[in-house]
Amino acid sequence: MRYESDVERRLTACVERAGGMCLKHGQDGWPDRIVVLPGGALVWVELKRQGGRIAPLQELRMRRLRELGQRVELVWSAQEAEALVERLSCETATHESSV
Repeated sequence: MRYESDVERRLTACVERAGGMCLKHGQDGWPDRIVVLPGGALVWVELKRQGGRIAPLQELRMRRLRELGQRVELVWSAQEAEALVERLSCETATHESSV
């Protein structure tokens, strides 16, 4: 995929197929999307195209979110977007079955 918007569209489609929400977060330096999946998974997702760069402010914001106990993922391709949603869905299903 050539553009970050292509990765974003794939992530959104995968999340919606899984029954979740992929909320756009538009403030500078914060991750692009907040993914919420059935079962309670909530993940901040920064999207980049292959060859893209993470700005210093983005690094700072992601580090701060992690310090607050939030899960933050960096996704570089459509394939990574699909794998992330699959992994989150499996983790949530595993957690629900153990409760």
